[in-house]
Amino acid sequence: MMGDWLYGVALLAWLLDRTGSPGWLAAAELARILPSAFLGSLAGVAADRWDRQRLLVTLDLTRATLMLAMAVLIAVDGTPAAAIALVAVSGLIGTPYGPAISAATPQVVDENSLAAANATGAMVAQITWSLGPVLGAVVLAVSSAEWAFVLNAATFLASALLLTRLRLPATGPTGHPPNHGDRPTFLGQLQEGLATVRAAPDLLIVTGLITASFFAFGFEQVLHVLVAEDRLGLGADGLGWLTGAIGVGGLLASPFTMRIARTARTGEALVVASVLLGAPLALLAVVTDPRIAVALLLLEGFGAIVFEVLTVTLLQRLSPRHTLGRVFGLQDSASSTANVTGALLASILVAAFSLEAALVAGGGFLLAYAGMALAPLTRAGRHARLTGHRLEPTVAALAQLPMLEGAAPEVLEGIAAAVVSEHRPAGTTLMTEGEPADDLFVVRHGRLGILLRGTRIDEVGPGDVVGEMGVIARRPRNATVVADTDVELWRVSGVAFLAAMELHPVMPDALRRGITARLARHPPMDAAP
Repeated sequence: MMGDWLYGVALLAWLLDRTGSPGWLAAAELARILPSAFLGSLAGVAADRWDRQRLLVTLDLTRATLMLAMAVLIAVDGTPAAAIALVAVSGLIGTPYGPAISAATPQVVDENSLAAANATGAMVAQITWSLGPVLGAVVLAVSSAEWAFVLNAATFLASALLLTRLRLPATGPTGHPPNHGDRPTFLGQLQEGLATVRAAPDLLIVTGLITASFFAFGFEQVLHVLVAEDRLGLGADGLGWLTGAIGVGGLLASPFTMRIARTARTGEALVVASVLLGAPLALLAVVTDPRIAVALLLLEGFGAIVFEVLTVTLLQRLSPRHTLGRVFGLQDSASSTANVTGALLASILVAAFSLEAALVAGGGFLLAYAGMALAPLTRAGRHARLTGHRLEPTVAALAQLPMLEGAAPEVLEGIAAAVVSEHRPAGTTLMTEGEPADDLFVVRHGRLGILLRGTRIDEVGPGDVVGEMGVIARRPRNATVVADTDVELWRVSGVAFLAAMELHPVMPDALRRGITARLARHPPMDAAP
């Protein structure tokens, strides 16, 4: 991550020095963003299909080679077009890296340590956001752009060396389905997510606000380097100090994010965070003192972290749980497109009008959207609170289930949103051995009998869950379940259950132990003699 920030600062500074044109800066951002915008879903498939350790090491070594090629290109005064081509190839090669790291982490640490590992990763990302751009500025100040790329190559080599020391199992991550072949295509996910967003006005307004923020961010990626050189007198290298200020602001906000996320006025807080994002960009049009500029960007960093926490929380609460992944997929696509559009438009406005006009336009657009969306966002926040309150009794009941002991709150909320209450009379066959595993059931009242190949092997009662093994492993039913008495059940769609579990990478320890114990007692049908 440190190398990536160093690379980004050096690339933009070199392009500006070499061409003097913001259009090339926009082209560089386009080359870096487009691969993830269009190939994100395929990158996830690669992370699951191939051996992750070999994949990660290969990606690191390949990108180290590309960075050395970039250093040579700059040293021989190569063309900006060739540099942009190398940027695009590097972005394409690196697309599977993030999904592979996220998927490999549960294989590296145990269940009890995974939450801490993820939290550490998030803190590392925030720290590198603060220090990486500053490192880039320092390297450019004491040496030259080509050495920045050599140093970035060294970070990839160091990463590859660390990754060779991993000992990952050959199978998929514990607790995750090994077969992902039945997932819809990227285009299919996009269409279904779009239909979900269109059907929910509150969801549409939040999605629009996130898209507007990425549009403004696209402006920033082009304009901040021009502000550093033309308005603040820091030179192109000053981009690192400006970007680092945003990262430091995010670190300052970190201790308060959970308290802010729980506010009763989520919509209003989101508008305030939007103002903190948009106003600094617009105000840079009248600021010439670097100290004031850094102070503004500290505020922006504070607002950025709060904005991210609030918008993710609202999307989770407003989206149907079984389509949440698709909604986030649509949001990622829309955000990447808005980011690219903002970067391109920024360069056009600078060329056609002035840097100051582009700054006001980029920041002003987000401010205007947030102002117009105040009333809808207030309604959306109220709707989200009501949804949370409505689910509280079900969430509390689910939290008491031994199977879900230790499950994250967002997982419990996702399952609660999918619960359907049902009554079944005595003698009803709830599920049959060998049929597809579409749902799981929580027993609220009554008793169920478990039969394996016609022989009664077990019975369950209130607080027990049946059907989860087939849903999680995506196998046919391993047993037949019959109601011994009249029963009251909660039915949970298997699709919704898996979507809820994916909101948090840690499988509840009790659920993992229960599945392991059941598999030991009653192996799957296709494993039996």
